[in-house]
Amino acid sequence: MPNCPVTRGGATPVASKVAKMAAASSGASDTPDTFSMSQLVSELEKQRASLRKDMSELIQESVKPLQSSVDALRETVNQFNNRLVAAETLAGDNFKRITSTEKTVETLLTQNKSLLDRLD
Repeated sequence: MPNCPVTRGGATPVASKVAKMAAASSGASDTPDTFSMSQLVSELEKQRASLRKDMSELIQESVKPLQSSVDALRETVNQFNNRLVAAETLAGDNFKRITSTEKTVETLLTQNKSLLDRLD
C-alpha cells in the first residue's frame, strides 16, 4: 500500500503534511505554507502517538482470538487431566482388587490341595 496516503484524524494525508514541513524547514520557497522545525517535530510527535495507539489497538484485537483459542485449549487439557486422574484412581482400585483376588485364589488352591490329599 505504498500509494495510499496515510491520514490520521483529518483529511490531509500525513505524507503531504510532512513533505510540506520538511520543504519549509529546509528553506525551500516553492510551498506557500511555512512551518518551523518545532511545528514539524510537534506534528511528527502527534503522528507517532497516533501510530502507537493504532498499533496497540491492532495488537489487542489480534490477541483476542488467540486468547480465546488458548482458553479453549486450557479447558480441553483440564478435561483430559480430570479423565486421567479418574483412570488412575480406577486402575489403582482395580490393582488392589486383583491383588486381593490373587491371594484368595492362592488360599483356595492350597485348601483344595489339602482336601484332595486327605481324600487320597
